[in-house]
Amino acid sequence: MLGSKCQLTVGTLSISESLRFYSKLNFRIVAKGESPYNWCKITDDSLLILLYENGNNYLGLSYFNPSIEAPAKLVTELNIPLVQNTPKEKIFISKEDLIVTLSQSSGTEEMINVVLAAEEYLSGGKKQFPKKNDVLGTFGELGIQVTNITQSREYWEDLGFRKIYVSDQPYRRVLLTDRKFNLGMHENVQMMRQSIIYYTQDIEEVKRNLSQQNIAFEEEHFPFWNDSTPIHVSTPEQQHIYIAQI
Repeated sequence: MLGSKCQLTVGTLSISESLRFYSKLNFRIVAKGESPYNWCKITDDSLLILLYENGNNYLGLSYFNPSIEAPAKLVTELNIPLVQNTPKEKIFISKEDLIVTLSQSSGTEEMINVVLAAEEYLSGGKKQFPKKNDVLGTFGELGIQVTNITQSREYWEDLGFRKIYVSDQPYRRVLLTDRKFNLGMHENVQMMRQSIIYYTQDIEEVKRNLSQQNIAFEEEHFPFWNDSTPIHVSTPEQQHIYIAQI
C-alpha cells in the first residue's frame, strides 16, 4: 500500500568509502547519479540499497509509485505526521524512529525488488534456504528493536504489512512483510535499534568469508533463531548488519 517498489536508503558521508566496503560483501552498482546529491544504487540480488551522500548517516525505507496520492492519503488518515510534504515526496518517521519516504516516480518498473525468500522458507515451502550472496547469505529483514510487539505490529499492519512469522522464543518477535520489504520487530534490548539482518544456513562459512575479505566482525551473546548466536558487522555509515543462522 505504501508503494509498488521499495529500497533501503543508507545515508553516507562518503560514497567511495561505502562502495569499497559493500563491494567486499558482493554488492555491485546498478545505477548512480549526482542530483541533488551524489547517489549510488547497489544490490547483491537480495537487497537493493541506495547510498545517498547528503552529509548524514541514517537508515530508512524509500517507496516508489507512479502516483503517491493513495499512500499519502493512507498515512494522513492514520494521523501519522509528515515531516516533509511536497507534491512528489512525503516523509514520515515511524513510531520506532524509522525514516520512511514516499516518492512519486514513473520508473519503478525498472527497479530491483528484494527477494522475499524468508516467507517461503519459514512457511515450509523450501527445505533449503536460498543463498543469494556468497559472503553473507540472503537478506531476511530490517530488524527493529521495539518495546511493545503488539503496538508495533498493529502500527505496521495499518500500513499494509502482514505477519510472516511470530515467536516467543528465545524472545518475543514478529516478522512482517508488505510483499515489497520485510520488517522484523524484536523485543530484545541486546540488539541495535535498527539493523540489516541476513540469514544463512552456515554461520561458520560466513565468518571465514568475512575474515578473507578483512572485514571485522564480532560474535553476539544472544540467540536469534536457535541456539546459534548471530555475528555483527559495523558499516562505514555507522549502521549494523547481523548475520544469523536460520
